[in-house]
Amino acid sequence: MDRIDYWSWFRRILFWDTFLPAVVAMVPIAIETFFPRRDALELVASAMIPAAAFALRVRSGLRHIRSNHCSQSTRFAQKPLFIIGLFPLFLIECATIQGIPVQTKGDVALIAILIAIYLATMILAMYPGRSPVEEWADEGFPR
Repeated sequence: MDRIDYWSWFRRILFWDTFLPAVVAMVPIAIETFFPRRDALELVASAMIPAAAFALRVRSGLRHIRSNHCSQSTRFAQKPLFIIGLFPLFLIECATIQGIPVQTKGDVALIAILIAIYLATMILAMYPGRSPVEEWADEGFPR
């Protein structure tokens, strides 16, 4: 019997969509706290941190897609959806590290739209497919 491993799906989304963005958002605070003369460091961090996070997500996300229990055509469709979905988060992280303030309702609406696009594409791209129930026994799930 095959089932969707919802826990695996949820873990992928939870880690990559909450933990890593939080770490990237904390970089400006860490720079401000630990480096008093920080102009050059802020410039380098604002360029490198979002790019490094993007590369890390691409590498890990494509590995997750390859391990999905989906048909080859589904995985083929998940890859571009995943890459397209990363761009809204990349833009948000760049703005966060630059310290661009959210000043109007339009700014809030734009961020909400970018987050919605990102989450919708990631939920679809990270769909793990159906796997045999026997595989779940190793992770402590009941049959």
